[in-house]
Amino acid sequence: MPETHLRSHLSTLEGSGLIRQASGEPQPEYAFRHVLSLDAAYGSMLKQDCRRLHLDVGECLERMSTESPDELAPVLARHFDEAGDDARALTYLLRAAESAARRYATREAILLLDRAQVIALRGGSSGTVICDVTIRAGQLRATVGDYDAALATYDALEALAAERDDLAMKAQAILARATIFCAPTSRFDAERGKKEVNRALQLAAILGDRVAESKALWLLLVVSKFESDMPGARRAGETSAAIARELGLKEQLAFTLNDLHMAYVMTGDPDKGLRALQEAEDLWREIGNLPLLADTLSNLGDMLQMAGQLSESERTVQEAIRIAEMTGNLWGQSFSRLILAQILLAQGRYSESMREADISVSIGKTAGFSISQIWMPCHLAECLIDLGQPERGLIVAREALEAAASFLPSWRLYPLATASLCATAMGDCAAATEAIVVARPDRPVRDFSTAQFILAEMEYVSACGTAETVLRTSTEASQVLNSFNCHIYQPMILTCVSRSMRALGRFAESEGAALEAIALAGQMGVRRWVWQAWSALTDVLGAQGREAEAGLARERARTEIAYIAGHAGGDNLRLSFLALPDVRRILEES
Repeated sequence: MPETHLRSHLSTLEGSGLIRQASGEPQPEYAFRHVLSLDAAYGSMLKQDCRRLHLDVGECLERMSTESPDELAPVLARHFDEAGDDARALTYLLRAAESAARRYATREAILLLDRAQVIALRGGSSGTVICDVTIRAGQLRATVGDYDAALATYDALEALAAERDDLAMKAQAILARATIFCAPTSRFDAERGKKEVNRALQLAAILGDRVAESKALWLLLVVSKFESDMPGARRAGETSAAIARELGLKEQLAFTLNDLHMAYVMTGDPDKGLRALQEAEDLWREIGNLPLLADTLSNLGDMLQMAGQLSESERTVQEAIRIAEMTGNLWGQSFSRLILAQILLAQGRYSESMREADISVSIGKTAGFSISQIWMPCHLAECLIDLGQPERGLIVAREALEAAASFLPSWRLYPLATASLCATAMGDCAAATEAIVVARPDRPVRDFSTAQFILAEMEYVSACGTAETVLRTSTEASQVLNSFNCHIYQPMILTCVSRSMRALGRFAESEGAALEAIALAGQMGVRRWVWQAWSALTDVLGAQGREAEAGLARERARTEIAYIAGHAGGDNLRLSFLALPDVRRILEES
């Protein structure tokens, strides 16, 4: 149509009130004034004419879209969809979905992928295309915590695979569903997860599909890890990684290394664990997968904080938080703040630590991240114990135990150990003994809860045992913690040793242990237990009649006490901390 005729027709329609100019730049754009007008116009046209016009408009826009294909992709997809051009509609829907995913407009991407699946089925696309589109939609649903919808997506894919007798599609559907049951989500089910993985491994063997085999073994690593079977997790993970390296599967290798690191750590190879995380970090950066980069950075931050490298750990985790927030990754936000809470506690920054823990729990509930529902109540209980409110701590420790029973039964040791800490702080040795005894039969050689159990046992024997028991336990504890490069608790252990040595009259060794605790805490940036180390040094110096030196040590203890009180978070916690008998004694002694 000549431009003069077009402008004349547009002017007539605008004058009649049917359309309006929506934009003048870079070219005039018009829109119907009311949706009823649009419906009436469509209703007056033959279907074949509508399809032809949509095709004309789509092809016109396609010629114009060379400079901004992603921006026009949703519009092009709609026009080619309405025109019945399934091939081009699918192409632009997938491009639009990928663009939305890159912008972390996750729900928009899901809607686009759902439509792409309909068109792929209608247009007779290959099983591979249908499988890829469907699984991507399920993965995005899981990302926003909608695990039921993700599972329904994978169930439907398996049903389609059965209908088509497509074993490859069936294997992919099973693997996708297994990711929900094997990971620590609100739908974690170790038995179901392992069953699904074994089904996938059988199909992979039949098909000779080593890519599927690598992914299945990775999932076996994950579920074994959360079942506290670290040797089994390591075996599965190393095989998965070897296949991924052989086939050049960078993304799968990154997934596997990210989870394999903890199996290495807990089987006595922390250096391998660190290298695995560092390689995974490099791979995620190369691939450009920011949500998984945030997860790896959080894991790396956790390893660094356990090693006592608190400054570097905090920088690493803060980067993970920024990435998780930028990408709208709720799981990543909850996990990274969980690690930050641990770092802040070690630094004696209680109010900030408890705030991060609360945020982690809140986001974790929305994301279905079950670990935050177990770990962070225990963390809050530790804060409350340190600040003189163990009764409140016991309440939240019991909440964590209930969460473990619901989500991750293999994690019950963590809240049991925390309950023992609370009972010890309350002076209830009988209850502390019961919690320790109940926990000990479940205690694996190494798992996520090992350090927490060691902390609880050290506090328990210090309060309820003999000096000789403390020394024996401290030696065993240090050996275990050193085996996985965990040094963050060493100042606390050395302080317990100092007190026991003093009780045995071994003053030189007591003084040496206290000084070592203070020096090590200073190197690591740990302030959580430093006031107690200075207090122990004060006592042993006083026992030797070295009053001037004891007075200087007492002043340093008071400085650290003032720091903790200033970071307790509110008068209630500050006053309960200052009312602790050991704190009050240091403050009141002349």
